[in-house]
Amino acid sequence: MAANLEMIGFEYPASDPLQITVKDIQNFCLAIGDTVPEYAKVLAAPPTYAIALVMQAMTHAMNDARLNLNYARVVHAEQRFEHTRSLVSGDLITVTLTISDIKNRMGNDFVTFVARISDAKEKLVTTSTSVLVARSEQQ
Repeated sequence: MAANLEMIGFEYPASDPLQITVKDIQNFCLAIGDTVPEYAKVLAAPPTYAIALVMQAMTHAMNDARLNLNYARVVHAEQRFEHTRSLVSGDLITVTLTISDIKNRMGNDFVTFVARISDAKEKLVTTSTSVLVARSEQQ
């Protein structure tokens, strides 16, 4: 079963606003093994903190039957972030997720998601590009 190519360009509704807290940043630092959480001291999140926000938004796609992906066969292939500024404690952000591309290579589906993280003033803070691969059933 291949991913639904008609989903290319589909944009999910923006997430509910999410407030970033010092505790969120500290917990993320601990989870990634940052034993000297400098980011938490200045109330700014590490650059990779954005993945926690992106993954929350991606649950819509992961539960979307229209996309037709077998998530038991999905692996994370690529991740990129483009930041216009750091995410900081107190930010009220929303995440908008778009399926920007779907390609099938040797029976594997490569699905590219672009997530835009915006602040309360609707200014872009981070753009995240994620590529997930749904491995062929024959593998």
